[in-house]
Amino acid sequence: MNHASVRQIGEKELDALAIGANVLGSGGGGDPAYDLLIAKEYVQEWGPVSLISVHDLSEEDWIAPIGYMGAPLVCLEKLPSGREFLCIVEQLALCQRPVAALMPFEIGGSNAFAPFCAAGQLGLPVVDADTFGRAFPEMNMSVCQLAGISPAPAIIVDNQDQYALVYAQDGAHMEKQLRALTTAMGASAAVCTYPLTGQQAKQTVIAGTISLALAIGETYLEAQAQGKLSIPHLIQQWGGKCVLEGTIVDVTASLQDSFLRGQVILEKGQQQWRVHYQNEFLAIEGDNHTYLATTPDIITLFDQESGLPIPVERLTFGLQVYVGVLPAPAIWQTPAGLTYVGPQAFGFNCHYQPFISQG
Repeated sequence: MNHASVRQIGEKELDALAIGANVLGSGGGGDPAYDLLIAKEYVQEWGPVSLISVHDLSEEDWIAPIGYMGAPLVCLEKLPSGREFLCIVEQLALCQRPVAALMPFEIGGSNAFAPFCAAGQLGLPVVDADTFGRAFPEMNMSVCQLAGISPAPAIIVDNQDQYALVYAQDGAHMEKQLRALTTAMGASAAVCTYPLTGQQAKQTVIAGTISLALAIGETYLEAQAQGKLSIPHLIQQWGGKCVLEGTIVDVTASLQDSFLRGQVILEKGQQQWRVHYQNEFLAIEGDNHTYLATTPDIITLFDQESGLPIPVERLTFGLQVYVGVLPAPAIWQTPAGLTYVGPQAFGFNCHYQPFISQG
């Protein structure tokens, strides 16, 4: 492994990552507040974590994409033990896949922190990349699935040190098996899916997403420190657009098969919009079943008072919010990508239109 492009990630960088990962999570991936504290504690104990480029990997290196699976609401009360990812790396070694680097399987929310909560203790670097480019509800909504990479062995571990290895023939079967195991483990568990080689990673993963999250967080914190925190301006600076603002007048939520599903109704004047979610925000629906934005574009709600992005599990009546939309990674805007993560994949009766084209 060539560590030519190393950046050291310490406590300051982790603060920025928490903001950026929440923005890219589209409401999902889990609230990173707890994982931020754990990652900071590990950095204090083990030192800063090395962030490397995917191009620093050797062809034969094994990379473990890791994170959490389950309903975000459950994760607020069912906290990880801190041993889950150590178990995953140990089990991969027993499967003849000695891990050379860690990577979040998705950049959104708390999943961005997964490798930083284990890398120092394991003495491993973190790859500046992920396999989603945002957060999505299902584990097979991964660029690895598009590339035909085997999801096996997938490993799932709960906070009681119980684990299972899943040798599924494809991503869809892996998702079903891991979802059932997650439900049995209390609707929240740590996972590794699509372990891949350096050669596969260079051809497949979405590179630079941790750096992107850091840049988003750094511009946010800089604006905040200067007393110039304008969320609509920042969204535009990040390459997106603030598409509406309003007050939350209703929230519905239910836990189904380890998914948190529901909708939030926003109101301004005489107008209302429904923002649908399944762990992540998926669509903004207006009158007559018209859609202002849909997946795979990244829909994020921001609290107007604090300026912070709001995870789905923290939606509450009466909040005044901005709604921002950022463009999806290019791979998800292709016909192949849209079959997995476009609006019709989630049951919306509409075709995907990139938000930029909507004026």
